[in-house]
Amino acid sequence: MLCMDTWGDELEEQTLETLKTASFNKMRMCVLPKTYSYNKNEPQYYPFGGSALKDWDFTRCNPLFFRHLEMRVVDSLELGIEADIILFSPYDRLGFSEMDPESDYRLIYFGEDQPVAWFYGKPKQGRFKVDVIDTWNMTITPQDRIYENDEEIPLPGRPYLAIRILGVN
Repeated sequence: MLCMDTWGDELEEQTLETLKTASFNKMRMCVLPKTYSYNKNEPQYYPFGGSALKDWDFTRCNPLFFRHLEMRVVDSLELGIEADIILFSPYDRLGFSEMDPESDYRLIYFGEDQPVAWFYGKPKQGRFKVDVIDTWNMTITPQDRIYENDEEIPLPGRPYLAIRILGVN
């Protein structure tokens, strides 16, 4: 697992050079830092506005953060390596694991895949509601029920869908 966000450009570039000779085609990228004895660095960019480590404004995204993330994902794709992204770790030290319910949601994009169902295993809230987002037709369709724990979510089986999963108290 790579935590490139705290490395800085020089180490990120060195890592990409090393990956050119790697014999694998998939990696997991942890985007925000976890606390380890060997990792005391702070990220180059944060995903939200507000005061770092104090008063996040979850309504304001930081475009520099997401532009940098996209650049590194594209860099890995150009090397033939698919990156799974863990954006917000529940073990972070930045406070993102303690978001208010309105800001704390999951977004899963399926691209050209056409699933007829999605299994979402045990969110920390236990109960959740789902919106189906059709990015092609630009519609959002709220599901008419509350899901619990590890239930299967039915989907329409079309490409370019996403689902938004929101915790319910």
